[in-house]
Amino acid sequence: MFAQLKYIVFALLFSICPALPQSCDYSVDHYSYRFVKNQFVGIATDYLNKPDSLHVDIFYPVGDKETERPLVIWFFGGAFVAGSRETMHKNCISFAQKGFVAVAADYRIGMVGNLLPVDQAEVMRAGYRAMQDAKAVVRWMKARNVLDSTDVDRVWVGGESAGGFTALAAAFVDQEKEKPKECGKLASVVGVGRPDLGSVEGQLHQNGWDAGVQGVFNYYGGVLDTSMITGQENTALFLYHQTGDPVVACGGKRPFWTLPISSNFPIAYGSCAIAERLTHLSYGSTKWSSWIHTGDQHAVHDQLAVDQYMLHAANPLLCRSITSSDPFSKIERKSYTWVGKRLEFEWISTIFESTGVISIFNLSGAELGKYGSEEVLDQSDKLLPGVYFLSFEGTDGDRKIARWIKF
Repeated sequence: MFAQLKYIVFALLFSICPALPQSCDYSVDHYSYRFVKNQFVGIATDYLNKPDSLHVDIFYPVGDKETERPLVIWFFGGAFVAGSRETMHKNCISFAQKGFVAVAADYRIGMVGNLLPVDQAEVMRAGYRAMQDAKAVVRWMKARNVLDSTDVDRVWVGGESAGGFTALAAAFVDQEKEKPKECGKLASVVGVGRPDLGSVEGQLHQNGWDAGVQGVFNYYGGVLDTSMITGQENTALFLYHQTGDPVVACGGKRPFWTLPISSNFPIAYGSCAIAERLTHLSYGSTKWSSWIHTGDQHAVHDQLAVDQYMLHAANPLLCRSITSSDPFSKIERKSYTWVGKRLEFEWISTIFESTGVISIFNLSGAELGKYGSEEVLDQSDKLLPGVYFLSFEGTDGDRKIARWIKF
């Protein structure tokens, strides 16, 4: 299954910080789960200027001893006109079994014209309302961190399709100057008033908590403007997209670009375009990676494999064996991933390009051994499947980091 991960180009750097317990691994199942449904968050005004109730379903691991668990909040897809939080239960169950408190959240949906929006402003206003609601849920969940035994410094947001747009906007739009003019007061359309939508933060749960998050899991969503990612953020970002996605293009196109309904949708930028932006910014190898899969679906080709990819990428941050500030600033900014049952000499010689010593570390930052570049080939067979980091120190002083996903 993980052989397909050879499409990964960028990997995470890591730092050898004081190691957490060896059991710190949020990428595998440890627990059963329980959940509570229909937790009321608040009421906000929808696109028809009517009140809309927002709820969440919360999933908890059962059997863990953590008092400060990581939190992930999931947002559903549906082009901002359809969908329900129940579609994200599968993600919540998967992540709760690994030790997260996982939330499936509502946000306001709908726009005048729905899948045939009357203008681009309606699409932008729908996404803006969703972003405001997502930020409100983040603040609401932070405020009840003691009740839920969550860690306010390890809050993540994620989503599929429109939910990915929502998660990305909630994480990266944090300045009032980023508010689109279309989200101010506009003239009515077909008898529907379009008032000013207010602050980027929204009005719900202005409770003293901020809406900042540690990271984002984006499943085939996107952004309307890649410049909202400035390079100054400490927010991690892990991306998945298919190259020929017909709904949200991996590059930059109007949503539903293969259909004749796309003309009133603004151009959106998927994970390929976001990855280009992050590369251009030298965003920090600890903070992002992308899996761009060759395919033509608006979906994941293998849910388990993609979830595992996201969790393996995030695990060092979750376990605090790295920080998003990228302490390896003097190491070559490029990073590499090898996926296979054992390391291959051809790959090692291509990546490291010189002789030296290779150290192998696990996700907790524990060093498992130091080897010459040829010795490590034999040692690789002795390790269990999982994610490892290779730190290379050349005789010429060169240093590089690579990641190995063993299956």
